[in-house]
Amino acid sequence: MNGVNKKSPMVSVVMSVRNGMPYIYNAIDSILNQTLQDVEIIILDNASTDTSIECIQGFNDARIHLLENEKDIGLSASLNRGFSLARGKYIARMDADDISLPQRLELQVAFMEAHPDVGLCGGAYEVFGMWNAVYHPPIHPSDILANVFFQVPFAHPAVMYRKEMWDRNRLRYDESLVLTQDYEMWSNICFLLREKTANLSDVILKYRLHENNETQSKVDKLNYEMGLCYKKILFSLCCKADISAVDAEKYVSANITWHEMLSQRKKISSLYELKMCGFWMEELLNLYIKSGCQYLNSFQNALYQRWLNCCKNLFPKKLNAIFIFYFFVRRIRIHGIFIETIKIFLCKFFRALLGKLTKWNRV
Repeated sequence: MNGVNKKSPMVSVVMSVRNGMPYIYNAIDSILNQTLQDVEIIILDNASTDTSIECIQGFNDARIHLLENEKDIGLSASLNRGFSLARGKYIARMDADDISLPQRLELQVAFMEAHPDVGLCGGAYEVFGMWNAVYHPPIHPSDILANVFFQVPFAHPAVMYRKEMWDRNRLRYDESLVLTQDYEMWSNICFLLREKTANLSDVILKYRLHENNETQSKVDKLNYEMGLCYKKILFSLCCKADISAVDAEKYVSANITWHEMLSQRKKISSLYELKMCGFWMEELLNLYIKSGCQYLNSFQNALYQRWLNCCKNLFPKKLNAIFIFYFFVRRIRIHGIFIETIKIFLCKFFRALLGKLTKWNRV
């Protein structure tokens, strides 16, 4: 089981396990029965206390390489160890409680072979267990970059990395993060390194939700770490917009709450909070333009969607339409006195309306 083949495989699948029973058998079986068979499976056991090791050892397949960590070193450190040992042209992630659909690896490899400029590829996924739903993350690199400021743009166990990109950039998961090491990694790849990424429209993974999911049982920890990731990417955006490091740190700290609300990590419960989110939305757009980032239209679309989601729970439909229309006008990039006059008028109207509504809300 632990022997190493001389020929490098096309794909190295890396899985970290900590008490993976009773789901781990189906997870491994789904990889062994892929339509693309040129794989190795690197499984790192994080000091499991159940029968996970015995289950893994029960597979009689030379493609499986089991490594046992002496203690629970955490997911990030375990993945870093597994990635350093990967010999494939591509590295695919997999979790011990999920199921890869049969054509997953074949579809991802085919896409990345056809798009050599793409360094990271995910895909759509089906949630099952606690509830059932199909999720389609943003597909195009421009939409992924625009949305990475607000949300996780990939399903971690569904991603495939190009090994050359990983090695060239000397990438490693941040071992200080327990739940958001994936988001921190992807924001670095998309925004800081400006590597191209993509998602397949095909459903390639079944993502199991159960009571033991870390993201379900550690919501406070998750929100805290997401805040740290937001601060890092916003700090970088400010620096790219020629704001000094000292001023950028103060600026981000002063506005992080509004960003978390705009991202819907925190609930907006008053008109004042909505007003501040509206102002922060405009500031974000200005920072994005000054930073020279690509895909401005996609970023504006992402902002519009965030603004729409913030408005729709606080306002009746007619009033909501005013706020939505305001943002559409703000997006117009046509120069001319008439257009600029309308934009200035609506900007003043928008601020005055928010001020009035805020006063009414306090009465």
